[in-house]
Amino acid sequence: MSEANYTYLDAPFTVRDKWTGAVLDSENGNSYYAGVKLKFSSQINLGKMRLAIIAVLSHVRILSSSMKIEDDKLVMCLPSESYIKEGLLNELVLANGETDQDFVNPNLSPFQNGLRLKYQWDGERHCFFIGFWTFTCDGLSIDLIINAIIDCYEKGKFAILYDKNSLLNIEKRSKYSDFVIESEYFEKASLNNYFKSIKNDLESRKSKTITIDFEILEDELRRVARRLGVTDFTIIFSLFQISISEICEQPTVITGVPFVNRYSLTELNTVGPFANTIPVLTSYPEKTKFIDKIFITQEALLDSSQRQMLDYSKYLPKGHKKLYNQIFNSWNAKLENKTINLSDGNFLSIELIHNGTVRSELDITFGSSSSGSILGKFGFYCKNSEIVNFLIESIKQKFKILKEE
Repeated sequence: MSEANYTYLDAPFTVRDKWTGAVLDSENGNSYYAGVKLKFSSQINLGKMRLAIIAVLSHVRILSSSMKIEDDKLVMCLPSESYIKEGLLNELVLANGETDQDFVNPNLSPFQNGLRLKYQWDGERHCFFIGFWTFTCDGLSIDLIINAIIDCYEKGKFAILYDKNSLLNIEKRSKYSDFVIESEYFEKASLNNYFKSIKNDLESRKSKTITIDFEILEDELRRVARRLGVTDFTIIFSLFQISISEICEQPTVITGVPFVNRYSLTELNTVGPFANTIPVLTSYPEKTKFIDKIFITQEALLDSSQRQMLDYSKYLPKGHKKLYNQIFNSWNAKLENKTINLSDGNFLSIELIHNGTVRSELDITFGSSSSGSILGKFGFYCKNSEIVNFLIESIKQKFKILKEE
């Protein structure tokens, strides 16, 4: 492909951090690869839907980025829309016999374009698999892509954006921030060692992923949050932080939380790697009441949200590799596990495919089931199974207490 058919973009820090992790990953980068499975009813206009999916994926060029290092900088190489479309039209292949886990473990180099599209008939539904590197987009981007595919199928047009200036703003904001990171984050990070040390041997790095139905209905969660004057996210995150603090007998807990890091209407409608994981520090003084701990957590989240544009790696003192052992995510994509009725009487259900690998001692994603209950996906190293089991039970019990107060 000619150089003229590419656009080049210096990778923002939200890409650099994850891409570096993928390069160093012992699982050949697969910890940073994910997929979306779109399942359509049997009577869908298959040819029309195929073209709609390809039109949207071609337009969102960042998903097809390959990477190169030039003058000590990481550069994203974005193919032209026409080139991507031609490739997808010619290379769409059947995924018959391939499992979901096969699809999200493609054994690609992080330098390579990660966008993949496959089709499968599962006996009842038409299924399209879309695979991508997670350093090219975020959870909100997935919702934007799915909504654009629906619009393209139903209306023949879509409003999803690829906006280069918005992507450049990610790096600009991180450089010109007036915020100063308090030293307590670095001083207390060394206390955040309640997970068993993971060594670089195969036995130690064995991991597992489990999904837990907490038997908490979204409506119940919403009612409790409204009563306390906080968000749904604050409730779930508080239960997690308080549980970790109690189980590990540490008043201070630091957890990485992804924030949207979008500051304009254009950015809210642009597909890209905007989300930034920020350390959230909660400290619960001895004898603090349970309800008061929730308000302490709320203040910590609000405080951290003001720093969501920062590249924390620039602030790490020598010898510090990270500030947290666990990552807490919630409602990564709002459309996950949802069923959408289309205007022609057909329907679409959406499933995010996780590849079962972990990027930290504990990766947690909360979301909703199709029946409206709260699900928690826990990815962790097997050596930490005991603490995870305690954590799950603690969260369940604490919500019961909260609901009954």
